[in-house]
Amino acid sequence: MSISLSVNERLILRNQYQILSYLDPDVQNKEWYERSIEILEYGYEINYKDLFLGADCSLDSNKSLFVIKVLNMYDRIAEATEDKDATPPKDADYFASFHGFDGNGESEYIGYARFLIHKEGKFQRFRNLDLNSHLPSVAKYKKMLSIFDNLPGNGKYGDLTESDLRKLLTA
Repeated sequence: MSISLSVNERLILRNQYQILSYLDPDVQNKEWYERSIEILEYGYEINYKDLFLGADCSLDSNKSLFVIKVLNMYDRIAEATEDKDATPPKDADYFASFHGFDGNGESEYIGYARFLIHKEGKFQRFRNLDLNSHLPSVAKYKKMLSIFDNLPGNGKYGDLTESDLRKLLTA
């Protein structure tokens, strides 16, 4: 990623970092702000990317919607398994609980799930989870969603039956 900044943009950002350095009591942050100020003052273009950590990444709408659908599906699975009449099949016990996404290869999904849960206040059932499954999960969730989306009422309305759970969790 190549970033170019005009002199005006550099000055504006430099001033913002200067203000932040005065407001933030954390010594480590002050050091980062001072480094950023120097990068901007002297126009070290190769280091501009350091000023925008994470800004070069984006999660497209399809992936964002996928995360929402997965969280919704697991919310419905949790509701169904809290019911005494619907128990997850033993061979699919691991997938009866939401474990998140793989921190190594699916971190963008974890980031959005955390945003939805902790910043947006949605899916509060999962607020105490780490959300790092430590194993690739997207492929499994895609299989599960293809079944979930085809359940009567789209699986979104009404109760999930034990048969629905078996289909979902053994996908």
